[in-house]
Amino acid sequence: MRLEVTLRLRQCGTWTDIIMSIIIIRHMLIVIVCVILSVALLT
Repeated sequence: MRLEVTLRLRQCGTWTDIIMSIIIIRHMLIVIVCVILSVALLT
């Protein structure tokens, strides 16, 4: 029983890590695009 619970928790942990990394990458891409657009507009 304990092994099953730990395995499930590990799977949930990896999924949350993947989701968090995707969210962070998206935020970084949005910030980069905004910076590029502002620079393009200013120049």
